[in-house]
Amino acid sequence: KQAREEGREAPTPQNAPFPPSTPTSFGLKCVAEVVEQQAPQIPSAAEASTSHNGDPFEAWFTYARRCDMYILQKQENDLVAAAGRNQTPRTGVEFEDEAIAAVEKFKISR
Repeated sequence: KQAREEGREAPTPQNAPFPPSTPTSFGLKCVAEVVEQQAPQIPSAAEASTSHNGDPFEAWFTYARRCDMYILQKQENDLVAAAGRNQTPRTGVEFEDEAIAAVEKFKISR
């Protein structure tokens, strides 16, 4: 009704904007697609002293950005790997991780 009032056609299952064969977005990954990244290399003294725009700290800012990207990718890989093993991802907090491990020992029937 609203589409008719606005002078346009409403989508129907026959002319849906995104048919069932639409590929998934780039952010979704299959467990098989997870690739380990190499940790970024610490800039050498020569790299740190020379920069493209004259900023002596450019190499270190670039290194820090690459470290952030590496850490985020590593965390994402850990989450995907844990999901593939049907485990809860660990938090890094010893008490919580021990509790998670204790609960995972029990088999839950559905």
